[in-house]
Amino acid sequence: DAPAKKKPPRKTCNCWPKWCFMCCGSRKKNRKVNYGPRKQIINKDVAKQIRALETIEEGIEGIDNEKSSLLSQLKLEKKFGQSYVFIASTLMENGGILKAATSASLLKEAIHVIGCGYEDKTEWGKEVGWIYGSVTEDILTGFKMHSHGWRSVYCMPKRPAFKGSAPINLSDRLHQVLRWALGSVE
Repeated sequence: DAPAKKKPPRKTCNCWPKWCFMCCGSRKKNRKVNYGPRKQIINKDVAKQIRALETIEEGIEGIDNEKSSLLSQLKLEKKFGQSYVFIASTLMENGGILKAATSASLLKEAIHVIGCGYEDKTEWGKEVGWIYGSVTEDILTGFKMHSHGWRSVYCMPKRPAFKGSAPINLSDRLHQVLRWALGSVE
């Protein structure tokens, strides 16, 4: 999970000076809220619901381990997708790969996970996944991840892990620069 970041209190507009808030500020400060007995009734209802959930949880503990592990497996699949190796790697404390996995199975799983449709309908795809529909989806995805509190680390190994490809002739190069410019304007 991304590190939690405290958000500053919101104002109507951050660009207005403080003196302007005195004359055009929110009226919510002057309004008094009276909760009275209604709040107590709501609190009692919430307490009843919590007690009911606790009794349900106590009943679930009695279910066979197979059923409870199946439920947790379904929750993990809903969150991270249907790759068993990827789900298992999320459960490992320091990351890494499964000891029983072969290189062929890892390659197959990697191809499955990097596919276009893997993150569809998963919580992981909504929270961490790519932003599609733009020429520069990698930049937008990076901005989205940084706004959620993730950090980027510059890594330059001795042996390059990935090598990019660039257009060779001038017309292709200009077309690529135009694409980048349009994506930045988006």
